[in-house]
Amino acid sequence: MKILFNPLMPIDLNMANMVSDYQSDMIFHGLVKNLGKNVHTDYDLWWHHKSEKEKNPQRFREIWGKGFTMYGLLDKEEYTYSSSDDVNAYDAVVIPIHHTMNKQDAYLKKLLDFFIEAGYEKNQLIVIDGWDQEYINQDLAGLCTYYKREMKDHHEEHAYPISFAMPKEKIRQLDDSKRNVAFAPLIPVNQSVDPSYMSTYIYGTEESYYDMYQTAYFSYTSKKGGWDTLRHYEIIANGSIPFFVDIENCPKHTLWDLPKKTLLQARNILGGRPNLTEGVWRGQALPHCGVIAKDKPGELEDFHEILWQHYRDEIYVWLNDRATTEVLASYVLGKI
Repeated sequence: MKILFNPLMPIDLNMANMVSDYQSDMIFHGLVKNLGKNVHTDYDLWWHHKSEKEKNPQRFREIWGKGFTMYGLLDKEEYTYSSSDDVNAYDAVVIPIHHTMNKQDAYLKKLLDFFIEAGYEKNQLIVIDGWDQEYINQDLAGLCTYYKREMKDHHEEHAYPISFAMPKEKIRQLDDSKRNVAFAPLIPVNQSVDPSYMSTYIYGTEESYYDMYQTAYFSYTSKKGGWDTLRHYEIIANGSIPFFVDIENCPKHTLWDLPKKTLLQARNILGGRPNLTEGVWRGQALPHCGVIAKDKPGELEDFHEILWQHYRDEIYVWLNDRATTEVLASYVLGKI
């Protein structure tokens, strides 16, 4: 199978703090790992290249999320940095919508029209909408195979659900030898609610960030702009259990393949208890984890370590089997 990776993004976009788009980058990484040189693109996706990261690590630290987890993982020689002169040379065209082009419907329409006129059918035109808002242009979705990240029930007839994923090479082997705290000290929060929680974002290297999660039985994660975030997968990849205070409110088609029932059971019966700056957990909303005490985020009460390990192992197996970038890439090509 030969794939053209043709993101809807400015071809000359080069600013490190703007280039990344997790959903697009996860798809690209998975496609390359699955198909190698049969992935073609005209775009210089330098933020994926190991050689660029080795040459200029400071530039990679300017990428969103300090460049952790997703970036500098590929050799440029692993895929084909050019496109065929024959526009019909591909089995499918994958068109992720870069965050700089959200809701730019006229540009997407022009791109889809070009490939439709070239003879591509709906199942061969794969549009990936990773925006964390629920907007969909239904007319354009009808022209292609459309995948939507923050998907609601009313999108069902227009799109398929999609979620984030983890590079397989970043999933650590399970190691509980240093696991000794109830809750990880990093407390995610929507910055518009309480920017002070940014004081818990203290990790300057990917290794120290991962090591932090390897010390914790539970690790807070939450909805921010949207429900999906790379943090969920990083927590699982380091042997901790994601602790959503409100996972039961997540729409069915958003985080569609995440084992929500298992996470809810683990939260409710394993004895992990948030420490709040006010009130009590039961019966109190915790919007964006914004009322958790930063100095002591939580504790264990009547903790069942063997049962915790059972739930953790189940979630960890799910990540390895169903939520890697390679599995994600196979999923989006599944309708061809």
